[in-house]
This record gives sequence, C-alpha cells and structure tokens, in this order.
Amino acid sequence: MKGHNWSDTQPPQEENSFLSINLGTYRKLFYQAMIPLATAIIISLLIVTLSPFDFSFITIKRIALPVMAILAVLAFVHSGFQKKKMKRLNNYSNFDQKAEAYQKIYRLRLFWFLISGFTCCFIYLFSLHKIFILFAIFDALLLISNFPNKKIFERELNNDEIIFY
Repeated sequence: MKGHNWSDTQPPQEENSFLSINLGTYRKLFYQAMIPLATAIIISLLIVTLSPFDFSFITIKRIALPVMAILAVLAFVHSGFQKKKMKRLNNYSNFDQKAEAYQKIYRLRLFWFLISGFTCCFIYLFSLHKIFILFAIFDALLLISNFPNKKIFERELNNDEIIFY
C-alpha cells in the first residue's frame, strides 16, 4: 500500500515458532497397517482352526525355523537402522523438515511390523507352528504400542512444545 507505515507492524515470526503435527495423518497411517495385520491374524487363525485341510505337508514346515531365525536377524538390523535414523533427526534445525523425516521413519516402522506379521501369518498357515501366530500377534502388539499420541511424538522428536491437531 502506498503511504502505509510498516514500522508499526510486528516483525514476522520465526519459522520454528509454531511447531505442529497433524495426528490425523499419522492415525491414518497407523490404521492402514493395523487393520490388514489384524485381518491377516484373524483369517490365519480361522483357517487353521476351522479348516479340515492340513497345509503343513508342504516343504515350508522344514524351513519354518530357519525363516524365524532370518526374521530375528532382520528385526535386529531394522532396529539398528531405525535408531540411526532417529539420531539423525536431531541434525534438523527446521521443525517442518524434522517432522517430515520423522513421518518417513514412522511409516517405515509400521511397514516393518506389517510385513513381519504377514510373513508370520503365512508361515503359520503352511507350517502349523503356533510360535508364528504368536509372533504375528506380538507384531500387532508392537504396532499398537506405536499408536500416534502426544507422548510418543514429544519423546521421539525431543520437543514438548508441539501443538497437535
């Protein structure tokens, strides 16, 4: 505007002064992982419990325990990878970039539980080793423990001034 005195207006606020996270986005990601995993667990249990067919004759029964060992090693590697990514979050000075990077980490974490649970359900169906359905249920419980809430974000993003909407 011509002739407006800009000196009496407030200075622009710093970019990081408004730290906010949309919990709806994270909840949508959570349910996109939890619903398929819960469905796979229930269907696996129903098929094994109610089906007169025994699928365990397939050779997967012999490789079930080595697959379990491979899953354990992959879980260990994935955990180390997640810790390394979480430490890198502290390098971001801009909160929006930090939140964007965290969303990728969160999505990968949920995807890991989903794939691990699906794998366990599949092996359970074809091996009838009950340990695998227990591992799938354990994956579901770990997934539930990652339900997006204020405490998780404050702890993992090292900031208790986040506004959630």
